[in-house]
Amino acid sequence: MDLLLLADDNITARRTFLWRKRRRLRNKAPRLRFSGMSKIDILDKPIERIQETCALMGIADQFDRALPELETFLEGEVANGKTSETRLTYDGLCYLRQILRQP
Repeated sequence: MDLLLLADDNITARRTFLWRKRRRLRNKAPRLRFSGMSKIDILDKPIERIQETCALMGIADQFDRALPELETFLEGEVANGKTSETRLTYDGLCYLRQILRQP
C-alpha cells in the first residue's frame, strides 16, 4: 500500500511540475526587438548590375541622377514580395528606361 501511495505522489508531482513549466513558458512569449531602420541587402546586387549595364551603355551620369527613385521603386517591389535578384534587376532596368524616356 505504501508503494501505491508513493507512485501516486510521483504522478501528482510530475503533473504539477509540467503544469508550472507550461505556464511559465506561456507567460514568457518571445519579444521582437526593433533596432531602427535596417538596410535591405537584397537590393545590392540588382543595383550593382543595373549600374554596370548603364556604364556599358554610356549613361552612368543619368543612372546617378535616377538612383534615388530607382531604389524607392525596388524597395516597393521587395515590400510586395519579389525577392528574386534577377527579377529585381530586370524590373529595375525596365523602370529606369521608363524614367529616362520622360522629358
